[in-house]
Amino acid sequence: MKSISDRLMMLAAAGAADALSECQKQEELKAKSEKISVKKQTEKQSEEELMGEEAADSKWMVNGARVVCTNASEDGVSKVFIGRKSVGVKTQKNNDLCQYDCKIFPLFSKCTSWADGKCRYDAEQEVWKGYDEGKSLGGDRYGLMKDEAYIVCIKGGGLIFAADDGQLAGDSGKAVALNIIKQWIEDSNAVSEETLREAGILASQNGVNYFTAINYKFDPGFQTHGMQVMKDMELILGSQKPYIVTDVNGNISVYPYYVGDGAITFGFGVAMIAGNLDPALEANYYQMYQYYRIVYAPGVPFSGKADTAIILKDIPPIPLEELDQMFEFVVREKFQGNIRTFLTEHELTANQNEFDALVAMKYNMGTIPKNIRDAVEKSKKENMSDADARKVIYQETYNHYSTRKNANLYLKGWMDRTDKLLDLYFE
Repeated sequence: MKSISDRLMMLAAAGAADALSECQKQEELKAKSEKISVKKQTEKQSEEELMGEEAADSKWMVNGARVVCTNASEDGVSKVFIGRKSVGVKTQKNNDLCQYDCKIFPLFSKCTSWADGKCRYDAEQEVWKGYDEGKSLGGDRYGLMKDEAYIVCIKGGGLIFAADDGQLAGDSGKAVALNIIKQWIEDSNAVSEETLREAGILASQNGVNYFTAINYKFDPGFQTHGMQVMKDMELILGSQKPYIVTDVNGNISVYPYYVGDGAITFGFGVAMIAGNLDPALEANYYQMYQYYRIVYAPGVPFSGKADTAIILKDIPPIPLEELDQMFEFVVREKFQGNIRTFLTEHELTANQNEFDALVAMKYNMGTIPKNIRDAVEKSKKENMSDADARKVIYQETYNHYSTRKNANLYLKGWMDRTDKLLDLYFE
């Protein structure tokens, strides 16, 4: 039989154990409460708090990243949070987002396609595109890349992409547009027409062009005097045409426009023709502006009153630098080589001005007719004077143009251009 002192000791020990157990429960409840509080506060954090400390690698999207929708109004900015499938790996102060983290709040407002004023989010399979399998978050979850991640909306259309990765301020719209266009160039079936159209609009708004996507190398010495003569014949930048825009800093850009020939013209006479819109078309002349075909073609007729600008909502005019690149690409890839072939096959030599004039003539006419090519060959092989050679080439050019349809309307303009090109040829 235990003594009273033993019993008291046992009761004291039991009491202490109970007290300790209760203390542990309180601590656990406190910890749980703090965890819940932290979780609730995450969604209430200010924009500055969400950005956290500056990260060495800021290309990953994290909890609280700001996202925008191309199909919502300018003030339609929301945030994306971790979903129930996320594992919550830490990056700075925030959780990494994975491809399944599609919890977006608040819903985008003022969506252009919704009568109720809400752009309700309904993603394609509720999975982000643009995650990196090299950054595993466990299971089949991978880090979501800010500069490539986007969602294709089913309802209302549009792309949802990161405007901020949740840590550092920045605009990834340019990178997203470029990534989608590159995918389409590599495999036209990899990107839907709706997605390409949204990417094309996003590209236009962010200064992304086809040449950026294909990493095309331009020759800094290619803009010769002859090229300038050609450009001046096609588009006089100092004129008051309604499609030429000059900003407060003097930067020039140009909307696509009509010249009354049943085509949409870009800049210096680069025409998009209704019958040649097949994405699989192999001619370089058309490949260069395929994403503009997506942006402008739906609902835009090809015939319009001359000197009319094609202005669409949210589509800015094309910067002059890009129009220069577009024009150079066309001349180099489509016209320059043919003239070299002609000169080589007929064992003819030409100086720079003569060469430029022949390229310009082909650009204006589409092809140089045989009678004009024969006149050029004759003038060179018979060692004609400049005056006699000019008469021969001019006459054959007149003979060609005078038999064309609508010559009664356009013959004078065609021959005025011929005079300018012959000035260049014999300069």
